[in-house]
Amino acid sequence: MNGNGPINMQMLYRNMSIFGYSKAKILKIEGFTKDPTKIQIHFTLNKISIISDYKLKGQILLFPMEGAGKSNNTMLDWDFYWNATVKLVEKNNEKYLKLEKYNTRFTTSRIWFFFENLFNGDQTLGKTANDFFNDNWEFLFNEMKPILFKTAGKFFSTLVSIPFSKIPYKEFFQEEE
Repeated sequence: MNGNGPINMQMLYRNMSIFGYSKAKILKIEGFTKDPTKIQIHFTLNKISIISDYKLKGQILLFPMEGAGKSNNTMLDWDFYWNATVKLVEKNNEKYLKLEKYNTRFTTSRIWFFFENLFNGDQTLGKTANDFFNDNWEFLFNEMKPILFKTAGKFFSTLVSIPFSKIPYKEFFQEEE
């Protein structure tokens, strides 16, 4: 999140663990046709949590912030939409699905933020900052949408690209007899 808006922050996340995907409720999957060009996936989760190491530096509303440590960002009622452009590629006399580009968006009814060790471990400033994030989650979500959508899309695209590249497309799509 870099720019001239109310949030100007550089954030780095590492060692991410994402919890909740196994409880996804798939609402729609489209595009697995004989000659696919577009695939759409829509699913919901009651709760998704992202636990990671973080490092941040920047400012919110002219207030400088800095920190590094563990973070926990949890979203409730996650409604996820993923649209991709794909093509079939041949490898070893088999056709595989190749992801060309994708677009992601999602909604949530609530985000809970927690960043440990903000302000080099100052407990009072760290608690105040975490309270600010949680009290103003909608504002932060709206400001962070582009990077959140990009990150979620990259993660999900990596997740589906693995089976697409290893399992022949005929295993995903079988013509009716």
